[in-house]
Amino acid sequence: ENGNILTGVTIHEKANNYGENKTVIKAKNGELISNEKSSILKLVLNDGYYYQDVTPKKYEDRTKLPFVKGKFKKQIINIDLSELNKTDDSPESVGSTNGMLNVNELRYTLDSLNKNFKNEIVSFSENINQRVGIKSSPKVIKTDKKKKPLPNNLLSLYTNKQKSDIIKMAASTVTSNIYSIETTQKDLKDKQRDINKHLTALYEKFVIAFACFLMFFIGAPLGAIIRKGGLGLPIVFAVLIFITFHFINTFGKRLSQEGGMTPFMGSWMSSFILSPLAILLTYRATNDNGLINFDAITTPISQLFQKISERFSPVQNKQ
Repeated sequence: ENGNILTGVTIHEKANNYGENKTVIKAKNGELISNEKSSILKLVLNDGYYYQDVTPKKYEDRTKLPFVKGKFKKQIINIDLSELNKTDDSPESVGSTNGMLNVNELRYTLDSLNKNFKNEIVSFSENINQRVGIKSSPKVIKTDKKKKPLPNNLLSLYTNKQKSDIIKMAASTVTSNIYSIETTQKDLKDKQRDINKHLTALYEKFVIAFACFLMFFIGAPLGAIIRKGGLGLPIVFAVLIFITFHFINTFGKRLSQEGGMTPFMGSWMSSFILSPLAILLTYRATNDNGLINFDAITTPISQLFQKISERFSPVQNKQ
């Protein structure tokens, strides 16, 4: 009724040390309890499990990739909401956006993001392989040919209780791995999107400078070629070309940030498309050749408007 009852609760909890010690909590149902006088929101979970990756202190133990699994009947999680009302206007916080970083800062940030991205992929793949029992270098074991072959159904070797325990354990492991894979996949997509945004911001530093020269080599020859219409006609063409450039540039950046193309192509696509036009206009202007016979375009349009005006102006027709 109040929207505080939850069913099928799944929580992915992470520490601040670059995604390590990840914890997955799953419960059948839960309830949100709040108080107007308190900034603490209580989340009560019932009948659930939790899975947590553990990082041992000894380096040699880390290769085993241990994790903890537990079960609970009831668990209370306190969520502090006071931080939501705070705003951070410090220079460090404002300067953390990729659009406000300079070239050196963007390169340093990209190096850290790429290392973190690769380390998380390696760590997750090793963790999954360890959970499912896949070794990096499998050993070939010689078997005795005289031994009896194994039955087609391995479960027939166990009792009914053992079969039930094995099936429950396998189902629990599969469920845990599925949630872990889905969570890591979403996390990696977010990290890749962040990397693409930083790469786009880095390329934009050079694209904007190049676009200034590009627009000059389009606008100046275009004005020399048209030579008629005063200031209005060249401005109309300049606005249309700029709108085209802006649309292609925005489309390329959005597409590259979502992974549709590389950030390099997304940032430079507008410049690559309009560069041949700038070269053609400059070549035509330096050789004093017109690009288009504007009289062939404007004369039929003027005649069409003249016929329309004569048709709907009976006074002029009588004269």
